[in-house]
Amino acid sequence: MTIQHNIIADPDIHEPKGVATAASNSLYVANGSGSGVWQTVDTSSLANGAVETAKIEDLNVTGAKIANQTIATTKLSGLTTSGTAGQLLKVVGDGSLEYSTHNPYAGGYLAFSTVSPYTFATTTSDQVLNPTLIAGELNYFTLLSSPNMRFRYDGTETIDCHVTCAMSSSQGSGANRDCEWVLFKNGVEIVGSRGIRSLSTGDYGSITLLANVSLSTNDYLEVYSKASGTCTVDYAGFSMILLGVAG
Repeated sequence: MTIQHNIIADPDIHEPKGVATAASNSLYVANGSGSGVWQTVDTSSLANGAVETAKIEDLNVTGAKIANQTIATTKLSGLTTSGTAGQLLKVVGDGSLEYSTHNPYAGGYLAFSTVSPYTFATTTSDQVLNPTLIAGELNYFTLLSSPNMRFRYDGTETIDCHVTCAMSSSQGSGANRDCEWVLFKNGVEIVGSRGIRSLSTGDYGSITLLANVSLSTNDYLEVYSKASGTCTVDYAGFSMILLGVAG
């Protein structure tokens, strides 16, 4: 009696040929001549076009293995750490990537008042101004009040920073004076940032200081002032804005 193999049911149907001696996790691979062998599949066993591209969610993955091969996660070229939240990636000259500080900026201002201005006893030598500023948005910067008002850069990457400082001031009393203001970095004058204006009692005017400066971790910025003679300077308004660009 002839019985077709495709109608044999369990438990009478037999296992594929050679399965008794096949290694664990191996597959039966046809040799193109009516037979085949049991073997572990690797890339040398795959003909061009034999594997169809699939999305990872379409694959039946158990644990972290596919065909007993561990899937290793790799970082992009040049990245050796997980970075810091908020950082961006930038291309290095050799084609690899590295983390970059994202939008370093800072701002602070003095609450405007001509009735209760910030007063400063100005001398003929540069002295640091110390108004109590209200912090604006701070990203990679800290606004400090000790030992005096200053902005400290906290990022780990050296940046180029554009600094703008605007003040509305007048002389509190006494003879007219020429008053100077200047930006300092780490206690040293930033060349090109000094400005001068004549002050008279009760006559408010504005002056703006500008600078471009390189900042590394823990560098800080301050504002200094002096006059042609000792006097008290009233500040009705004071604001400072820092905009950094990662190098």
